[in-house]
Amino acid sequence: MADKLFQSTRCGEDEFYARIRDDERGIKLRQRLKQMWIEYQPRAPKGFRKKLQFEFYQRWWEMYVTIGLCHLDLPVLTFSKDDHPDVLLDFGDTKVWVEAVAPKVGTESDAVPKPIINGAAGVPMRECLLRLTQAITSKRKALNSYLQRGVVSEIDAFIIAVSSGALNQFGPFLDWPQPVMLRVLAGASYLVVPLNKSSEPYSERQWKIYRDSGSPVNQGLFYSDKFNSVAGVLYCNQDPLNAPMAPEKSFEFFLNPRGKVKLPKAITERITTWSENSSSEQDSEWKRIQPLSKADT
Repeated sequence: MADKLFQSTRCGEDEFYARIRDDERGIKLRQRLKQMWIEYQPRAPKGFRKKLQFEFYQRWWEMYVTIGLCHLDLPVLTFSKDDHPDVLLDFGDTKVWVEAVAPKVGTESDAVPKPIINGAAGVPMRECLLRLTQAITSKRKALNSYLQRGVVSEIDAFIIAVSSGALNQFGPFLDWPQPVMLRVLAGASYLVVPLNKSSEPYSERQWKIYRDSGSPVNQGLFYSDKFNSVAGVLYCNQDPLNAPMAPEKSFEFFLNPRGKVKLPKAITERITTWSENSSSEQDSEWKRIQPLSKADT
């Protein structure tokens, strides 16, 4: 029988974790999480249940990503210690490392606000973009540490798996008029609809956003040479309350057009993938390709 997922009350535990455990209205979510745990437990790193209690969204996302990759019949390996990226996809000739991150809302003036109940307000796009950008940038820097320690090789591919699930449930509202990752990774911005149908609608480019302090934060990360070592970004806008039991159905993959290491086709053929069709960053076109059916693979 699988070990009990939820632990007894501890000081400093995650508030959402405690609500799921203690509120009778959370029984369905508890059951779903227990089902996921039964599947994930043989692959879980040491101490996972304790970390889940204090870092609920972040550890949930790590579990969710791993299960989804397994469902896609990819060669998933995990590690008992936290001195490696979260997942290794071992294709033999090519190793693909996956590092998961679920950014928090933040604590400074740029923090993602709580949603207004019984009222109306705009989606805090800038604040969410800042959190997503910071998370991806931090994991790109973590790759440098893995390289220096010899955990990851220069010939290996590296994927950052990002969840917006901890951003106060704003994740699903960020993907208009284009997926939010196209803003962060390709510099997409507001939708422009030309008058008199002189051309098709297109997105303006936005290469920087600004913190309340006035300091700039770069967008279009894939067009920076610093990100050549990142092969792509796996993204999901679902939170634990609404995520499907088949995680792979909620994944979208954004392929880095400047990535140094070519990914195995098994990844881009099995996950909905966005890729750039032109070489000019000023006039680039990104298209979405749906995964192949099992009959086609």
